[in-house]
Amino acid sequence: MFGAGVLIVLTVASITWLMFDEKGKDVFRRNMNQYVSYLVRDLGIPPNRKRAEKLSDQLFINIHYKGPEISWKTSGMLPPLDQISFKKLQTNPGIDVGRYRSNRRIFRALNGEHIIYFHHRREN
Repeated sequence: MFGAGVLIVLTVASITWLMFDEKGKDVFRRNMNQYVSYLVRDLGIPPNRKRAEKLSDQLFINIHYKGPEISWKTSGMLPPLDQISFKKLQTNPGIDVGRYRSNRRIFRALNGEHIIYFHHRREN
């Protein structure tokens, strides 16, 4: 019984270490890059608002679009952008990631004058 407990603790510790290892971070970045790239491709440029509303409901995310002539959002409020420092994803220079209140990630996809923000919709 003691041996099984030690094995479980070692397994959990190893998985946790891998998640915070640089390779684990790289895997996360690549996955998020791919995810945001798929969202941008699905929405089109300029983004289709009806498609955005459908994806927003399916994926439980908020989508905010800012373009040269029009801006819209699927729902919710965009966190204050002046409180977010965005960093480029190394895997894709067209996608930035920022954090709001330490654990809330905001993704920004840039395509010329078109900017799309994606963030998780919080439950009320």
